Amino acid sequence: MSWICPYCQKEATNACTYQKQYESAAKNLCITTFEIYCSAGLTVSERSLFDALIPSKSTVLEIGCGTFHRTGPYYTQKSITFFGIEPLQNIALRSDYKEHIVVASFDMDFLRRFPKILDKQFTAIVILGGMINGLHCPTLRDSFWKALSILSKNCEVIILDTLVRPMGKALYRKSTHGFVSSHKGTLPIQYYFTRKELQKIFELYGLEVAIEGIDILGVGTKIFGLKGANWHQNPFFDENNK
Repeated sequence: MSWICPYCQKEATNACTYQKQYESAAKNLCITTFEIYCSAGLTVSERSLFDALIPSKSTVLEIGCGTFHRTGPYYTQKSITFFGIEPLQNIALRSDYKEHIVVASFDMDFLRRFPKILDKQFTAIVILGGMINGLHCPTLRDSFWKALSILSKNCEVIILDTLVRPMGKALYRKSTHGFVSSHKGTLPIQYYFTRKELQKIFELYGLEVAIEGIDILGVGTKIFGLKGANWHQNPFFDENNK
């Protein structure tokens, strides 16, 4: 049975159907399952990049922050001023850091609704937990990357990760097309990008990779440091240019 995708405003494709399924499953996640699914704390690569790229007493915007259960303690310990954007109200309102969170989806419509964010400067924009792997609908995906490209003008660095299955590492490195996860039950469906796909996305939206690393977890996470417009102000820039 055909239906109209709310993002594309036309008949839904398979990708739009995956988006609908993803959002439905995400909205029904209990807080415990959500926090377990997103892992308990920062991974080795995440922490090392945070230490290198986000100085103490700086300012961070985290997109898809969840409850801040992974990063909030780190920010607090480092005296970092932090703000979050989280689309799931059922998750955000259960956070110990809810006063730091705006409940909304991040895309071009977000920038239109909250134009004052374009007047703010951030040391880093952080996007973790495989947040981009939940972007299935091509229209929503395009709107997200366009908005991120615009906001990159207001930061030094973007720290972003993508899920990589251990069994699919060769696919990630060599293939031109990713694949949709086969999660069953209540977990949201994920899209697993390949390196070539991500490279095309970064190039299309004017984002340049400064550093990348990998964590070996239950699923696996590839993490990137992307240059913002103010990258030259970051201390990591000085280390690479001595």
